[in-house]
Amino acid sequence: MKRLFALCAMLAIAILGYWAWQGVRAPVNNSSPTVTIAVSLTPLAAPIIIAKKQGFFASHGVNVSLLPVHGGVKSFNTLMAGEADLATVSETVAMFNSFQRDDFNILASFVESNNDVKLWSLTLPIHQSLDVLANARIGVVQSSASEFFLDLMLNLNGLSELPIRKAYYSPDQLPGALLRGEVDAISIWEPYGYQVMQEAQQRVSQFNSKGLHNLSFY
Repeated sequence: MKRLFALCAMLAIAILGYWAWQGVRAPVNNSSPTVTIAVSLTPLAAPIIIAKKQGFFASHGVNVSLLPVHGGVKSFNTLMAGEADLATVSETVAMFNSFQRDDFNILASFVESNNDVKLWSLTLPIHQSLDVLANARIGVVQSSASEFFLDLMLNLNGLSELPIRKAYYSPDQLPGALLRGEVDAISIWEPYGYQVMQEAQQRVSQFNSKGLHNLSFY
């Protein structure tokens, strides 16, 4: 709880700094503005959601509105479209977008996981080896932790030249694509892997990648 409170204090300071910067650019508004945060629907965003629920932002004099979205790519795009003041994204989303633009800043990294993104399949024994992905159609979220993780796992296993076919979906579409047989495997973060396990009518194969990659969340 102390770590969560410290995180909220840090975010509150960042938000107050954002207000101060806005105050330099715009006329002073005596009413306390609401800061909208686009929040990716993932367990990694839990500290932000809990902080809002527990009133930690309000206790620091900050009005916060949470805007739930599916994935960091959507979260980032919501920020860039001016529909949110802040956004939660993975380091991967920040990295991919930094290649294209420089009009955003990273305020803080507040959580990390070494077992969030996973590879799943209903028809291929990927728990034994990733060689079985040869010529497979694999569902990923473009320019996200999902796509980066797939490429990383193939590289770590000496399979960077393995012929695969990527199919791009939004995060919430990936479980259904796998269950309907549109793809042979998917690379996705939680809770979508859990959704696959709950809805699948057959054994689900998962590649054991715990500890192979640490994902930071901003």
